[in-house]
Amino acid sequence: MSRYLEQFERSERYYERFRKLNEGLTEVADPGPQSNYIASTNDHVDDIVSFFIHCYHVKDWIKNDPEVPKDVQQKVEGYVNNTCTLKLCADICNGAKHFSLDRTRTGSQPKFVGSDHKMQINEGGNCAPGSYSLKLRIEHNGETLDAFKLATRAMESWKKFLSDNNLKSRT
Repeated sequence: MSRYLEQFERSERYYERFRKLNEGLTEVADPGPQSNYIASTNDHVDDIVSFFIHCYHVKDWIKNDPEVPKDVQQKVEGYVNNTCTLKLCADICNGAKHFSLDRTRTGSQPKFVGSDHKMQINEGGNCAPGSYSLKLRIEHNGETLDAFKLATRAMESWKKFLSDNNLKSRT
């Protein structure tokens, strides 16, 4: 398997976690003695931020994978710079890594500004499943964006790049 594909698939796994969280996780109220860990909101936010970090870094893996043709390696940076969703991923990633940005690809530093939590607890004893969802928003240039919609468009952008350049993806 090409190395860039490892990173792309890692991004897909984080995207899938984000999708499930956005739609609502169903969890058993009492996971039993085998489980001593319950994810917190911070864990979920970490997964979401990790999605943006891994999604942006697909670019570096394409640039450095010896199995990717040189012309494709050379054009991936331009593709990111010309794709709004991937530029936003870059600024989210670098902002998370460095706290603040000296320069941005988008003209301002996007930041997470709010979240909507929804928890449903079902009646029916200890093992009745409930659900939990978390929706995050990103503020950028005076606009408020739905973080999951941005993530979806970013993954679509990578799939288009891979397809347009005859690079394989799992989907």
